Amino acid sequence: MPSLHAIGAILILALLPGLRAEEAPRDWYTRITLGPLKLGMGEEEVIAALGAPTEKGETSEEGASGLFVTEWAWPKQGIWLTLSAEVHGGAQTVERLQITAPSRLRTPEGIGIDSKAEQVLAAYRSELDPETPPTGHSIVVGSLFGGMIFTLAEGVVTEIFLGAAAE
Repeated sequence: MPSLHAIGAILILALLPGLRAEEAPRDWYTRITLGPLKLGMGEEEVIAALGAPTEKGETSEEGASGLFVTEWAWPKQGIWLTLSAEVHGGAQTVERLQITAPSRLRTPEGIGIDSKAEQVLAAYRSELDPETPPTGHSIVVGSLFGGMIFTLAEGVVTEIFLGAAAE
C-alpha cells in the first residue's frame, strides 16, 4: 500500500493554489512507461505483463472523477494500479500507477526506486512543473493534473506515482 506520507504529500500538493488542468496535456503523460506499464493499458495487457494481481479491490465510483475504479496490487513487487471505466462493469484501463521498493521498474530515462534526486532532475529538467517546484520530499514532472511524482527520502527516490494526482 502506498505510504501515508506519499498520500499526504499528494493531497497537500493538490491543494496548492494556481494549478491549472491545461498545464498537462493528457497525451504527454500517457506515453510515459514504468517498465512494461503505462496509463491506458487494458486489464489483459496488465495481466500479461505482471500476472494476476495479488490483491484486487472492489469496484467503486470515484467521486472526483465519476469513474468506476478498482485497485489492483502486487505488494511483493512494489506495484499498485488503479484501473477505471466510465460505466460500472465496463472494460477497465490503467488510470494511475505507483511503485515502491522492491520494484525494479524504470522509466525510459532509467529512473526508478533508489535513483538519486539529481538523476531525476537531470532527466526531466525541461518537464518539471513550474507551479510545484522540487523540494527535498518530491519532484513533480508534468503537473499534478497529469505526470509523475517522485517521492524522496534523503535525496533518493522511494516512490513513483504516474497519473493525475489532482482533478
